[in-house]
Amino acid sequence: MKMLRPVFLVAALALALPAAAPAAAPIGEVTQFSLANPSAQPEGITARSDGKIWFTEFSAKNITGIDPQTATPSVPGFTQVALVAPASTNPSQITPGPGTSLWFTEILGAGRVGTYTGGAVLEWNVPAGVQNPFDIVAGPDGNIWFTGYGNQTLSWINPDTFAFRPTAVAMPNPNPAGIAVGPDNKLWVVAYGSNGNGETISRVGTDGTVEATFTTPTTDSGPFDIAAGPDGALWFTEENASRIGRITTSGQVTEFALPTAGVEPRGIAAGPDGALWFTEYLGNRIGRITTSGQITEYPLPDANPLPQKITAGADGNMWFTQFGNGKVGRIGTAQAPEPSPSPGPSPSPSPSPEPSPSPDPAASISLGSVKVRLSRKRAYISSVARSSVAGRIVQVATTGSRKKKNRCRASKAAAGPGSYRLKCNLGKKGRGYLRRKPFRLTLTTRLVPASGTEVSTSRKLRIKRKR
Repeated sequence: MKMLRPVFLVAALALALPAAAPAAAPIGEVTQFSLANPSAQPEGITARSDGKIWFTEFSAKNITGIDPQTATPSVPGFTQVALVAPASTNPSQITPGPGTSLWFTEILGAGRVGTYTGGAVLEWNVPAGVQNPFDIVAGPDGNIWFTGYGNQTLSWINPDTFAFRPTAVAMPNPNPAGIAVGPDNKLWVVAYGSNGNGETISRVGTDGTVEATFTTPTTDSGPFDIAAGPDGALWFTEENASRIGRITTSGQVTEFALPTAGVEPRGIAAGPDGALWFTEYLGNRIGRITTSGQITEYPLPDANPLPQKITAGADGNMWFTQFGNGKVGRIGTAQAPEPSPSPGPSPSPSPSPEPSPSPDPAASISLGSVKVRLSRKRAYISSVARSSVAGRIVQVATTGSRKKKNRCRASKAAAGPGSYRLKCNLGKKGRGYLRRKPFRLTLTTRLVPASGTEVSTSRKLRIKRKR
């Protein structure tokens, strides 16, 4: 591999450090820190190993740090590092690397990858085979991996030799966006897709092999960001569909609809409280989703914040960027402790009040025992859906990607938690099709609970031709 020379070197500009700030704020409590330039457009954000929060300023062309232990809204004490780059290049996403190094992408123009270790910034043009480097993560193999949003690629740079991967990995679908390392030590990449085509999640080995690709149940969903969750699965945002997705390492996808449509969830990250936190770019809220699918939203107090990316801080809070008005924010995750009983005389006996109804558990749906049954005249898909709550289970099998066509539909009432057998009848037409060629289907199973948020899961099926 050919070692490349750095393009630019620039020293950091350190600003004043302020007095101490509290840690682990109450859940949902928002604190904001304003940059001097309201048009700086903070975008990517991460936490460095020393506890400091770093973020990119897309328009101002800086990478900037803030110390959670000392920052206050009146004196944030930013450390700003200016990038000396052509006007067409802007820093986008950022991630911690080995030691206290930071690595970031510059998405426009020729595209660059850069690093900052506290003394100087180094930047390199990406190879000709990569366009618009976007998201970036430290891989389990020691390399720094990044997506090529503009030309459907994935690549890496060695943090020791500064050499790029000799050949970029060709990804199966357009606009690869977010990237994360899964609990299986694989790279997981979401593809935003294009015009309702190619909205996928891919599992990639560190040798560059695209091992599997899974499609979201919702068409034109626009997967944007992805993060490893505390439950051993990966969680991702669907910008166009206003949903949060969950995918197991074996590829089972479940979607959770947000309470409001059109809010464009973008960034997502695991929090210290065992939940996932996400931004609503057009909803101007920060959201929280538990691993069982319960969603809470927290509005931001100012106008047009456009929250973009989010990360967990060492202080026990979540930190996020506000692309629309030049701020970074902090939201608390600490749950209120149970109050201790106060000492006093024993109360007189009184009638026991009626117990308050317990909240409904979060809905979840999974699918198993999927089998294709064929007779001389008919074909159908049998399966067992496992529901966590009462509601209605609806199953649809579709073909096509851009223009979907329903092939069968099944529905069953779920009286409560349990397993329910479904039979999706492909009919005579389906059987006739199978006489001519194999059948590729997407089997989507939805649970519409009696109360709460609808969820769904899907899987790909390939039915062999049978005369």
